[in-house]
Parts: sequence; structure tokens; C-alpha cells
Amino acid sequence: LDLAFTDITNDRSMSTATKRTRRRKDAKREAVKDVPPQVVTCALADNTYTGIIREGPLGMQFLDCPDAKYVWNSGVVYQGPLVQSRIEGSGQFSWPDGSSYQGELKDGKRHGQGIYNASEGPG
Repeated sequence: LDLAFTDITNDRSMSTATKRTRRRKDAKREAVKDVPPQVVTCALADNTYTGIIREGPLGMQFLDCPDAKYVWNSGVVYQGPLVQSRIEGSGQFSWPDGSSYQGELKDGKRHGQGIYNASEGPG
């Protein structure tokens, strides 16, 4: 009997601790939701991102901005929407050689209607 009574007591204390933890987490979530998204400029793996960084339900962060700018260290520039860290929608790529693409994109690739302008090349 003592063992069963001890288990019930431990279950109650664990449930109280769980409730406290949930309250704290809920308070944190509410505080984070109240903050409006802000455009930031930051370095990501030697590249530069300007846009909104959002936090997902499990605490992971992702790039999510209707008008973001991402510059790779190779000189390639993308301007347009990022949806959950994916290039989606209508945007523009520019390459260091002067060529560019403006139009529809899906998963970071040209997809649908768009215009590609090739560079003139050297000379």
C-alpha cells in the first residue's frame, strides 16, 4: 500500500510541475506572438540575408518574407518572396556576369512564366 500511495503522490507532483512548465511556455509563446515581425540583415553561412526570420511552433527558425534579398558569397543575388526558407513565387535572380532572370520560381528554380536576359559576355 505504501508503494501505491507514493506513486500517486509522485504522479500528482509531476502533474503540478508539468502544469507550471506549460504555463511558462504558454506565457513565452504569447509574448513572442505579440512582437511584430521585423526585417533584419544577417549573415548565414557566408551569405547575406535581408528579410524576416520567423520562429516555428517547435522553436525552429525559417526565412519568411514577401520581399526578401539573399546574396550568396559568389555574387548571385535573389530578390523576391521566401516562404518557409524556400524561394517561391515571382522574384528575380541576378548573376555576377550580368545575366538575370525575372519571373515565376518554385523551390528556387525557374518555373512558369519569366524572362531570362543573358549577359553580353566579354568583348
